[in-house]
Amino acid sequence: MLYKLLSSDEGCSNAWGLKLDYAFFQPVGREAKSYDGRYGVELFLEYIKYIYECVKEIKPEAIVNASPCHPLFAEYVDHARLHDYHFDLRRCYEEFIFRGECYKIAMPNALVDTDGAGFSSHRDTMRWMRLAHKIGIPDLYCFDNMPSINITDEDWAVVARNWKAYSDKIDTMFR
Repeated sequence: MLYKLLSSDEGCSNAWGLKLDYAFFQPVGREAKSYDGRYGVELFLEYIKYIYECVKEIKPEAIVNASPCHPLFAEYVDHARLHDYHFDLRRCYEEFIFRGECYKIAMPNALVDTDGAGFSSHRDTMRWMRLAHKIGIPDLYCFDNMPSINITDEDWAVVARNWKAYSDKIDTMFR
């Protein structure tokens, strides 16, 4: 499956990488079993390491994006995903600044993926869209209008400017 996703061979997707979303999939409790007896963080580390090594073998420049904020995972994550934020909450920028600082301590070489948040109102959404690039890689989860939010052409122009600012900053950092 990873080969079909990442390879540029005919019939494959030639994806740039993977964004792993795995919240709450891990078995827990005294009855949880694995082939080698590992569970919890140890089992999860083995899983992420395996995916990372397979991805890099298929396509060395491909990106692995995941969200374990722990130094054990630092060498297996290229982009640290700040993870989900409930859209009814109103201070996503402040919350994500804190999360970003934690990730920079735990995984100093990973770029920070801001993940996407702030969709409780037009004001909160646009505040997030204006500020996310200051934390890390801007991310977009909402392409269409929602019942409570109507994104205008002017709003999309703001998003485009902020994404360009981030892109220019990264280009300068990694030239």
